[in-house]
Amino acid sequence: GLSEDRGRCGTVLPAGGQSEDRGRCGTVLPAGGQSEDRGRCGTVLPAGGQSEDRGRCGTVLPAGGQSEDRGRCGTVLPAGGQSEDRGRCGTVLPAGGQSEDRGRCGTVLPAGGQSEDRGRCGTVLPAGGQSEDRGRCGTVLPAGGQSEDRGRCGTVLPAGTIINLQNRAKS
Repeated sequence: GLSEDRGRCGTVLPAGGQSEDRGRCGTVLPAGGQSEDRGRCGTVLPAGGQSEDRGRCGTVLPAGGQSEDRGRCGTVLPAGGQSEDRGRCGTVLPAGGQSEDRGRCGTVLPAGGQSEDRGRCGTVLPAGGQSEDRGRCGTVLPAGGQSEDRGRCGTVLPAGTIINLQNRAKS
């Protein structure tokens, strides 16, 4: 079914449905659904779903989902997810995820993740991660990580890391 419901309560659409629900409550879309829900509450999309949810609450997207959630709360994306979350709370991305989180709290990215986190709190990146964290607190990068951290607190870089001391001196 198709829904352009802008009402106050949630909309439930079976597989293949589309929703441009801008209502206040959450929208639940089964596999293959699409949501551009800008409502206030969270949106739950099964595998393959897409979300451009700018609401206030968190969005949970299964594997393969995409999120450009600029809401206030954290976003959780399984493997392969993408997040440009600029919200206030932390973002957790499993292996292969990408994050350009400029929120206030820390971002945790498993192996292979990328972070351009300019938030206030520390960022922790496992092996192979990249960080251009300009936040206020320290960044901890395991082996192979890269850091251009211009933050105020200390940075701990294990073996194999590269740090741009010229950029740090400029800040």
